[in-house]
Amino acid sequence: MIAKSGTTCQEVFMKRPRVISFDAGHTLVYANFDEFNQLAKKYYGQSFTADQLKEAELRTRYNKTNGKSTVLKNLPLPDVTTFFSGGLIWFKTLGSGVIPCLETLRAKGFRLLVLSNANGTVEQNIKDAGIRAYFEHVVDSGLVGFEKPDPRIFQHVCELARIGPDELLHIGDSVPADVRGATNAGAQAALFDPDFRVPSGSLPPHVPHYRSLLHFAASFCPAE
Repeated sequence: MIAKSGTTCQEVFMKRPRVISFDAGHTLVYANFDEFNQLAKKYYGQSFTADQLKEAELRTRYNKTNGKSTVLKNLPLPDVTTFFSGGLIWFKTLGSGVIPCLETLRAKGFRLLVLSNANGTVEQNIKDAGIRAYFEHVVDSGLVGFEKPDPRIFQHVCELARIGPDELLHIGDSVPADVRGATNAGAQAALFDPDFRVPSGSLPPHVPHYRSLLHFAASFCPAE
């Protein structure tokens, strides 16, 4: 299901959630390619454009086997998986439409959290991006000891928020981790896929597919 701008909450989601949790990297914040390029210079002695780095990242993220990045041929920089799979990247650049999305959802009465697979740096990254104040809690898999799609991390979020799983909606860019992780834990899910790299047919029924966080925020009715 590709969600359209202006779609009402009744048309998109099975039940109105009380809490919305966001994945961090590639949903709220993105790679800082300036810092990334410094690593490329250090380890490869080469410089790359932001467009080259973005395309390398996208192609690496969407070509995985058993959850691990595979080495791809003809990438715009050599052995890019050394960077991406090794975590040598900083997610500090705010994504498009993030603040208007968060402002809209908060005005409509939703409680907001962050739920991300990471290495203990998520809270600092979203502070650096200037959006920490929007979220009640930040859950980082590197600190809690299990990661999406493990249902325990979604249960942990529900315990923090004092809600049942059916009152949680999680949005992120990964079908296995974010979408199937949330739905397998009894929560609702939405896919954020601004480049539309994920075929809609790969999503479970009733999971909407968004290209824009603004359209995601607009799909909800105000709280009654």
